[in-house]
Amino acid sequence: MQMPVRRIRYAEMPSQMHVRHARYAEMPPRRPRRHEDTKKIFVFLVFLGCAVASLRADNWPQWRGPAQNGVSTEKNLPGRWSKTENITWTLDLPAWSGSTPIVWGDRIFLNVAEDLKRREGDNLFLWCVDRNNGAVMWKRPLGGGNHQEQKQNMSTPSPVTDGRAVWAMTGTGILKAFDFEGKELWARDIQKEYGRFGLNWGYASSPLLHGDSLFVQVLHGMKTDDPSYLLRIDKAT
Repeated sequence: MQMPVRRIRYAEMPSQMHVRHARYAEMPPRRPRRHEDTKKIFVFLVFLGCAVASLRADNWPQWRGPAQNGVSTEKNLPGRWSKTENITWTLDLPAWSGSTPIVWGDRIFLNVAEDLKRREGDNLFLWCVDRNNGAVMWKRPLGGGNHQEQKQNMSTPSPVTDGRAVWAMTGTGILKAFDFEGKELWARDIQKEYGRFGLNWGYASSPLLHGDSLFVQVLHGMKTDDPSYLLRIDKAT
């Protein structure tokens, strides 16, 4: 099963649950469309056709899934949907995003951006959503500074989880760890500590979890003479 790519209208999640981004979930349109609301929000649609027990079959803990190849082992997924057919629940989000929703047990974690017009205060958040009914369990701030670079905003990096904690990074360089109840465990500012990111299209790299380590790309790019490199961080501290 393929994970969402640019301009694909429907994205799939494992465990007989599909997630649909509204048409421009990963980027704003180049020119105005008829329906303005599709530019400003995306909607998660979870598709029916399974029992609650089967919803717990597979976790999707990171970008491109458990094997990091975009493939799910789930079978007999619904092949049709509409605004009413095979819909279990919907959730409106405040703005578009390019990040992948991740799933562990009954929880979905989302890197969420506020509308670009909101400039003051925190405008980037980690949301925890109940997988069974779409209820928002908690929201935690990931800082401010959301803005658009080319066709993405600062919520593009996907979260990652090991089933006990969840780590989320923003395109502004803020990296935070939380437990499953939303308690902040630690926070770092990667740009402040290691230098400014320098990419024409903005920072979109998702953190990678392996064992007790979290790996983050420090991409200095063209705006600095410093080399880019892979940063290894103790996931607990």
